[in-house]
Amino acid sequence: MHGEEQLTGRSGVPFAVRFHLHPSIFADLSEDGTEVLLHAKSGMIWRFKARGAQASIEESVYVSEDEHPLPSLQIVLSGQTEESATTVGWEMRRSKL
Repeated sequence: MHGEEQLTGRSGVPFAVRFHLHPSIFADLSEDGTEVLLHAKSGMIWRFKARGAQASIEESVYVSEDEHPLPSLQIVLSGQTEESATTVGWEMRRSKL
């Protein structure tokens, strides 16, 4: 799975693209901030890679079907817009670890 976000407008404007995770997913950020390992309780691991932005992990809230808020995490891709258009690419693949 992959995607691309196109941002247009003035240059130098801070941006954040957010991916909210289910509470059962643990996220681990790589040292260079371009990859996030997503760990499911089942043991499955996914790799989330970013291009054109710096990745970080922040706290979030998930509201369950019975409307109870649960703590969760989110992947945040951030940076500043460039002169013409800013492209933020992302990709998620199942890991073979």
